[in-house]
Amino acid sequence: TTYDDNANPDTSYATIYILISNQFPTPIILESFNVFEHDCKVSVNWVTTQELNVAYYDIERKDKNQDYQSIARWNVNGNSNEEKSHSYLDINPSEGENEYRLKIVDLDGKFTYTKSQTTFLSCNSNTISVYPNPTSSDAFVTLRTNGSELFTIKVYDMTGKVVYTNAIELENEATSIQIPTSNLASGIYNISVNSSEETKVFQLVKTSN
Repeated sequence: TTYDDNANPDTSYATIYILISNQFPTPIILESFNVFEHDCKVSVNWVTTQELNVAYYDIERKDKNQDYQSIARWNVNGNSNEEKSHSYLDINPSEGENEYRLKIVDLDGKFTYTKSQTTFLSCNSNTISVYPNPTSSDAFVTLRTNGSELFTIKVYDMTGKVVYTNAIELENEATSIQIPTSNLASGIYNISVNSSEETKVFQLVKTSN
């Protein structure tokens, strides 16, 4: 059995060859490997169309504080010549950049790596957005926080007059606040969202109904 420590195959329709003898290479066909961030968790997904003589996958993560570390082991139950989808949810990713790769281990204990996939998380701070913009009806302010936070929302017309105000307290949750802009005259409005961390101001364009 041979082992290539520098193996780094393409994760898009790549064939990873693990040699189980000098004459008969046994391929793992890795059709895709990707990662997605959702609600401050990371979904690690990969699809194979062939798995022969594979013992397990180690899912490894690297962040700004440490080099690659195994965060989970995914066992393989026998050989397969069919398409198989695998998914692992990392519920404790690090703040900032997270880099993932698969360590593919054969039955002899030899291994190779996939190319890495990277995602960026910003979960320790508040997330605020306004949509749709422009709008001919109501607008929405989306709020997300990982702690306890009081948000104050104010909408100003171009003369500086407050035409809407609201306050909401959130704790480790996300929500959308409907802003009744459908009855406002066409024009430009400023939406101010204040929290203990910062004040963000969004310019909203209100169009005619």
